[in-house]
Amino acid sequence: MKFEDAQKWMHAAIVAQEAPDEVHQYLKSTDGACAHRRLGVYRDMYRVRMSESLQMDYGLLLQVVGEEEFDRLSERYLEVYPSTSYTLNDLGRHFASYLGSQKDLPPYLEAIARFEFALVRSFDATDPRPADWTELSTLPLEDLCERTLRPLPSFIGEKFSYRLDNLYEAYLQDKLEPGTLPDEGECAVLFFRENFRVYHMPVDDLSWELFQGLQHKRNFGEALDPVLPKAKDPTAQQNLLGTFQQWVGRSLLAHPEIG
Repeated sequence: MKFEDAQKWMHAAIVAQEAPDEVHQYLKSTDGACAHRRLGVYRDMYRVRMSESLQMDYGLLLQVVGEEEFDRLSERYLEVYPSTSYTLNDLGRHFASYLGSQKDLPPYLEAIARFEFALVRSFDATDPRPADWTELSTLPLEDLCERTLRPLPSFIGEKFSYRLDNLYEAYLQDKLEPGTLPDEGECAVLFFRENFRVYHMPVDDLSWELFQGLQHKRNFGEALDPVLPKAKDPTAQQNLLGTFQQWVGRSLLAHPEIG
C-alpha cells in the first residue's frame, strides 16, 4: 500500500461517524491494545480537540449555555461541518449560521456566536498598510472627500438584535452570573485589532452608516454625503467627523489602491 493511501484511510477513519470495520488491514494489534482500540484513541482525541478549539473561540457562548450543552451543540455542528482546513481558525466559520438554522435553539445563541466569530476574524485578518492620518489631516476637506478609504480587513462591523457588548464585558471580567441572558435591542458593534488584541465598540446609527458607506461607496465624500445631513446640529456633525478621525488615527482604514 502506498503511504498516501494509508494517510487518506487514516484521516477518513478518524473523522468518520463510525469506526470502519477493516481496521486490521491498516493497523496492527499489540500486546497492550488491539487495532480498534489504537484507532479509538485517535478518534476520541480528534473530537476532544475539535470541541476544545470551539470552546476557545466561543467562551461566552460556552458560559451562557453550560459545558454539557456546548458539547452537545459542538457535536451536532461538527457532524454537519467537519474540519476541512489545515488550521483550526476556520473551524467555527459556520457555527453562527448553523445555530441560527436550528429551530429548537433560542435566537440569541446565533447572535453570540456571530459576535465571538467577529473577534476571531478580526484577530486573524491580514491587513495592508493603513492610511496615514498625518498626511490626511493636512488635506482640505474637499481633497479628503476624493480619497478612497476602506476599513481594514481586521476592522469589522456587525449589527445585532441583542445587546451583547455588556454581556461580553461581564464575561471578560469573570462577572457573568449563571443564567444571565442578553437583552433584546438593536446594536451595531465595530471590532478592531490593536497591539495583538481585539477590541469592540458599540456605535450609534450615524457612525454605523458612515462605516457601511466607507465599505461600499467610491470615496469618503460619497460615504459622508448621505450621513452628514442626518447629524442635526454642528455638534453632532463634529462628533461624526471626530469618529472618522479616530478611525484613521487608530490606523483602521487603508487606501485600497496602495495595498
